[in-house]
Amino acid sequence: MSCFCIFIFNTLNASASTGNSNNVVDHTGTTSSSTTDTSNSSTSTQGSDIFLTNKDNSETVKGTASDPSESQDVDTLGDNIPDSVAHFDWERVMKGIIQVESKGNPRAVSGLSVGVMQITPVLVSDCNRILRRRRSKKRFSLRDRWSIAKSKEMFLIFQSFYNPLNDIERAIRSWNGGAHFSIKRTQNYLEKVLAIMKAL
Repeated sequence: MSCFCIFIFNTLNASASTGNSNNVVDHTGTTSSSTTDTSNSSTSTQGSDIFLTNKDNSETVKGTASDPSESQDVDTLGDNIPDSVAHFDWERVMKGIIQVESKGNPRAVSGLSVGVMQITPVLVSDCNRILRRRRSKKRFSLRDRWSIAKSKEMFLIFQSFYNPLNDIERAIRSWNGGAHFSIKRTQNYLEKVLAIMKAL
């Protein structure tokens, strides 16, 4: 019996020291480092939760230094919209974009882009990917593009991820040309939106 107990004890110790590639969630509120081998993983916290995630699985890493938008607090305006973005006054920017995109017409359609902010299916998918990454249960549907309020919420989620420093020029250019926009191709769009913003 004693030999069997020693065998089990040694087996448990061996498995604990090898590390674990699966996510481990600690709800105890402690932020002390784990004894698990983290040479291939990273830890982060949000509230009282600690997430240990394999670095190869970048989609589930939370609060890493390379993604500052993920370490921010969440505002009640929308699921997982950081306070730094949600509390920024985006109203004039959104009004300018809406006027250039659709002249304020919520029924506007141009190819695959619809609604006041001319949102594409690709952008809806991107917002849902960001929400999944932030472990939010909220999801947008394609019909949400027709809603002015939900279109604005998608804008905020997009900006919180790709533009966490609230750069207005980057916000306008990226809405027109995507996260990896071209300065040359988005220049005319930028000037139109800024002109409308100045007149507001």
